[in-house]
Amino acid sequence: KLLLDATAGLDKLIAGGGGAKGGADRTLVAAHRQMGEVYQLIGDTAKAGASFARAVEIADQARKVALPGDARAAARDYAKALEKQATNFARAGDTRAALAKLEEAVEVLQKLAADKTDAQAQQDLAEAQK
Repeated sequence: KLLLDATAGLDKLIAGGGGAKGGADRTLVAAHRQMGEVYQLIGDTAKAGASFARAVEIADQARKVALPGDARAAARDYAKALEKQATNFARAGDTRAALAKLEEAVEVLQKLAADKTDAQAQQDLAEAQK
C-alpha cells in the first residue's frame, strides 16, 4: 500500500512537470529515478526501466542547456540516472547494456572528479567504480 501511494504521488509530480527548466528539471530527474526505484522494489523491471530511461533523457537534456553554475549538478544528476539505469539493466539480465551505461556514468564522474576539491565527485566516482 505504501509503495502504491508513493507511485501515485510521484506520478502527480511527473505529470505536472513537462517542459520545466533548471531546478524543476532536476526535480523531475529525481522523481523519475525514485519511481524507478519503487518499481524495482515491487519487482517490475520493465516499468523501472522506463522510469530510469526517462530520468536519463531529462538529465541529459538538462546538462546540455545548464548554465555554468548548474553544469556540475546537472552532470552529476545525469551520471546518477545512468547508474540507476545500469542497475536495472543488470537486474533484467542485460549485462552488456548495464556495463555500457555504467561506463558512461564513470566517464562523466571522472570529469567531475578531476576537480580534486570536489569531495562529492570523488565519493560518487568511488561508488560508481565498486
